[in-house]
This record gives sequence, structure tokens and C-alpha cells, in this order.
Amino acid sequence: MFEAQLPFPLLLQEASPPPAADVSVPPAADVSATSEGQPLGTAGSGGTGSSPPPPTLFGDPLLLFMLVGFMVLMIVFSVSSGRKEKKRKESLIASLAKNQKVQLAGGELGTVVEVRDHEVVVKVDENSNTRIRYVKSAVAAVIE
Repeated sequence: MFEAQLPFPLLLQEASPPPAADVSVPPAADVSATSEGQPLGTAGSGGTGSSPPPPTLFGDPLLLFMLVGFMVLMIVFSVSSGRKEKKRKESLIASLAKNQKVQLAGGELGTVVEVRDHEVVVKVDENSNTRIRYVKSAVAAVIE
């Protein structure tokens, strides 16, 4: 059979049992019950017995809360940055005026000749006086 050779040795470590707790047995007179009347080895209000914590679905609850908090922060930041960009674009479109040099979404450069309700007429070639109509949302930037 073909065996894959790894560039590093793969070490598998067997899980060793936890060290045994040092349990001391009280004197023979106190073996049957504690001072509170409960048998030894049971967890009471002052008992010394310990049981492992119950298994949880996602591990540590603090880790789950941190993960959920991180996801909420990511969503909030992405929504707020989208709003900022939308406001910037709206103010750019609202401030379009005649004779401004603009860069369009396709990369074309030109000068605004006329601004209408939903479109803008841009002169893209000075020699042939070529004018093209674009929707206002196609304006990507105003060149200063």
C-alpha cells in the first residue's frame, strides 16, 4: 500500500488518567457519618465530594458569548461603513454642477455639460466634441 510521507513526524499522545486525589480516611469513629449527618463522599453544603462539570454543547459559555459579541460587532461595523459610503455617494451626486471634471464608473474621464433629473451629459472628447448621457449614479468621483 502507498503511505503518505509527512514532512514532520506525527506524534500521537495517549491520554493519561488524571492523578488520583489524595483521600485521607478519618478515624474509625467518624467513618459512618460526617458532623452534619450525611454519609461521607456525598456533596452537601459543606461536603468535600466533587463531580465533574456537566458537558456543554459549545464548550465554555464565556467563549460562546465572546463569539456572538464579535459577530454582532462585525455586523454593526459593516452596516455603518455601508451607510457612510451611501451618504458620500448621495452628496457627490447632489453636488454635480456644470463644467466639473468627473470620473465615471467605467473609468472614463470627462467634463459635465448638463445635469438633468436622473442623468448627466458628459463631454468625453474635446476634439470631436463627443457628448454621452450617463445616469447620475455612474459618476464615481469628482476630479479637483
